[in-house]
Amino acid sequence: MSVMPASLRYERPTDLPQAIELLKRDGAVAMAGGQSLLAAMKLGLNERKVLVDLQAISNLQAIELQGDRLIIGAMATHAKIAASPLVAHFASGLCTLARGIADQQVRNLGTMGGSLANNDPAACWPAAALAAQATVVTSQRRIPADDFFQGVYTTALEPQEIITAIEWPSLSQFSYLKFEQKASRFALVGVAVAQVKGASARVAITGLGQGACLWPEAGDALAQRFSVEALDALRFPEALAQTDLHASAAYRAHLVRVLTRRCVASISKENPALPVIDSKQSAIDLVVNTASKNEEAGLQIQGEQRLQASVEQVWQALFAPTVLHRCIAGCESFDQRSPTAYEAVIKLGLGPVSARFQVDVQIQDIQAPQSCTLVFSGNAGALGAGQGRAHVTLRAESDGSTHLHWQTQSRVNGRLAQLGSRLISASVNKLSGDFFREFSRQLSPPSPIQIPPSLWQALITRFRKLFSS
Repeated sequence: MSVMPASLRYERPTDLPQAIELLKRDGAVAMAGGQSLLAAMKLGLNERKVLVDLQAISNLQAIELQGDRLIIGAMATHAKIAASPLVAHFASGLCTLARGIADQQVRNLGTMGGSLANNDPAACWPAAALAAQATVVTSQRRIPADDFFQGVYTTALEPQEIITAIEWPSLSQFSYLKFEQKASRFALVGVAVAQVKGASARVAITGLGQGACLWPEAGDALAQRFSVEALDALRFPEALAQTDLHASAAYRAHLVRVLTRRCVASISKENPALPVIDSKQSAIDLVVNTASKNEEAGLQIQGEQRLQASVEQVWQALFAPTVLHRCIAGCESFDQRSPTAYEAVIKLGLGPVSARFQVDVQIQDIQAPQSCTLVFSGNAGALGAGQGRAHVTLRAESDGSTHLHWQTQSRVNGRLAQLGSRLISASVNKLSGDFFREFSRQLSPPSPIQIPPSLWQALITRFRKLFSS
């Protein structure tokens, strides 16, 4: 069932200045391939007034060599990249990556620029750009990939800033492999290994849940010796991966190790096999058992913070409406109904999704001041609903600070559930992390203002002149 906005203005500019001007309108959004944005709009999860389609801007589709660098226009489709002899000559692995994205229909419409701007936590291009030290060229500036990707569905792009091209440096090695989630063909885990000429190899991972990231230990090992054996002693940290209904964090960490070895072997022509079986439980058992458990329990995410405040101060803040209001991203109102019950209106905006929730929160299982459980239910009307709970424990440290550990468990239904666990888990993970980071900031004492000695001396001299005149 499609729920497109009742009034939607469609614009199709033919040049970049026109597109930038159109994006200044209230409620305007740029559309590249539209493979994520239109799906969200059809579900009623993204209400926009002006859709600015970039497909008619022909100079954003070019693929060309400039010196020893490959320039791929932001609006070049995955299919065009996959079929390009120029890309194949420059780095055939980029063609292989493009051919493995979704299905032919998506490849015919989806674009490299759209993928990077959306920064889906399981997308392929962000990992490739990170590993290859690509540069994102926009209508305003040039942004290195290391600075461009800033978290789940979050990039360095400013409002009205448009990606125009992606610049790939001269590569001596490049390989990308992924283990697909069969329904969506997004990466359950994807690994890119790249080496810029004259530089060390880099390894980037996608599909872990928090967006593409580097595996620096693997890059360091390959810098010493580019071989599969150089990776033998490495284990990818399980804590950096996320568990969902498709796979456990342990299985994802296992896949990272396996795929990294296979990427290196595809370049060095070695045997990629692991030296020993280092788990009592097979990888297949890990993914199957975890998937069935998570399907019953719902999405589970956990984390911890070190707070520069006493346990008593942290405990009081957990029950303070003003503090909670400031810590919840997108919170439009937060009211206390009773000492342990609250209601709030929260606008969730993440990637292609924008939805407003009416949320009820109750604090239960209170063991003051050590632990409590926040039980919440949210309703977004026709879009669906969500329920969950967050268990919080506090532990006093010897230096007077507090160690806070939290674990959330959540479910969604309705149209929200149609987005799939990838977006929902990313949303919950980001919101939970943002909440507790802001909570930590609210409790941390402000840093004293440091005035440089030179400024003090200048002020003293100035006052002396004033009083002597």
